[in-house]
Amino acid sequence: MNNENQNLNNNGNLNNVMGSSSNPTPVNPNIGTVSGPMPTDPNVGVVSNPVPTNPNVGVVPNPVPTDPNVGVVSNPMPTNPNVGAVPNPVPADPNVGVVPNPVPTDPNVGVVPNPTQVNNGAEGFVNLQPEGVVVPPPVEPESPNTVQPLMGTDLNAHSQVNLNANVSAQPANTVMNNPVGGVSNNNMGMMGGVPVPPTPIDEPKNNKKQKGKMNKTLLIILVVVLIVAVGFGVYYFLFASKKKAGVTIKALIPDTVQLGAPLNNNISSYVQVSGMDINSCTLTSNLDTSVVGTYKWSVTCGNTSTGEKTVTVRDTTAPVVVTQDIAVVPNAVVTADEFIASVDDASLVTYEFADGSVDTSTPGNYTVSIIASDEYENQTTVTATLIVDENAPTSYLTCSYEEVPLNYNTAIVTVSYEYGLGATSLYDQKKTVLYTFSTLEDYEAAAAEISETGFDGYNGVVSANADDYTITIEVPLTIDELTIEFNQNPFPTTGAEIEVLHTTRGDICSTTTNP
Repeated sequence: MNNENQNLNNNGNLNNVMGSSSNPTPVNPNIGTVSGPMPTDPNVGVVSNPVPTNPNVGVVPNPVPTDPNVGVVSNPMPTNPNVGAVPNPVPADPNVGVVPNPVPTDPNVGVVPNPTQVNNGAEGFVNLQPEGVVVPPPVEPESPNTVQPLMGTDLNAHSQVNLNANVSAQPANTVMNNPVGGVSNNNMGMMGGVPVPPTPIDEPKNNKKQKGKMNKTLLIILVVVLIVAVGFGVYYFLFASKKKAGVTIKALIPDTVQLGAPLNNNISSYVQVSGMDINSCTLTSNLDTSVVGTYKWSVTCGNTSTGEKTVTVRDTTAPVVVTQDIAVVPNAVVTADEFIASVDDASLVTYEFADGSVDTSTPGNYTVSIIASDEYENQTTVTATLIVDENAPTSYLTCSYEEVPLNYNTAIVTVSYEYGLGATSLYDQKKTVLYTFSTLEDYEAAAAEISETGFDGYNGVVSANADDYTITIEVPLTIDELTIEFNQNPFPTTGAEIEVLHTTRGDICSTTTNP
């Protein structure tokens, strides 16, 4: 079969081998260009630039016929078959061929998409195929310019063929621009269309992995940037913005304060500071709220200062006075301060009767008015009851002891019983409970618990004094209540007997003539 193909190539006219072409092909048997290149020698592979079967002739990208009578070329090639300038040298060994898609040399292997046709004269074209190869039915071209794919090129649904590579209608001797007559420059000197590589549908796995890694990296970067941004925002809000805003100092002390107003000697009593730790600020002051006058003070926080400020201490508050009733014998001399049980004022307070004096010559109960005035002319008028009685006490017996407080362990509690000793009987008995605190803080905490009915479980009249940190509860007692409290029935009626009762318990007693 191979010999027969060889004979046909040597003797026949190969003008029709090229398919549809207007440029005749040289008759030199050593050179043949086919649209579907198929070497007739089974030992020669299929190449994208067909290699002549003559081992002495090289394959060049722009084949030049060796027959001097055929084709005029701009760059003539030597006719010596042993000399050929090729960009890709081909070994002289006929069994060796450089092919982009190697084809097995076994003539029984390989299916050619376009079978080689040879003109057999009267019988027409004969399809030459290696033995054992199934030849598909020939496909009629739709037009004379339809090109066939190259041998060894696999086409699929995604393959594209450059259909612009039509056979040129120029003569073979006008090949200076198209070195191979009838073939467009677009096809790189090869007859037929050059298949365009198919467009990949699926990305390679390596690309997917690379993209996956890149996406993870970008995600990590975005997360880091977000964390940094949030951290910067928090820092700016907590620190930088405050620094930018600067230090702000707000004064808490008004221009005028009351005499005796509680004021701790610390900065927080003077100002409120923002943008800086108040403990880092400095206070300069000579303020004394216990004395009326004008004082200067200032607070400095870093480079920010209040400047020198003044504050005036004044007493514009009237005294708060609690009165008590007293009993006297007829014609006794009484003073206004005898009716004062307690007073609350920041300065010294004096008392006087509103009417100037009281009359004690006639027994009976009288209401008296008392004016309490402090040294800054702040006044309060109060009333009390004057009792003129033949049995009114002429002296008072007081017996005292200390006890453990019910709720305030930091206080010293003194309980005193006071008895009015009249001419014929007891008069005006009462119990007084005195709480004395060691600090102002303890006193203020306890004073906040004072109610209208009493304090710390004692029911009576309560008075508080911030000057000496004391709270006093006065509880009136009847003879029956004294009998129950001391478990004495009957309860003694003379001062001497009552004093023995108390001293036996360990109490300390004393007698005064002017309570």
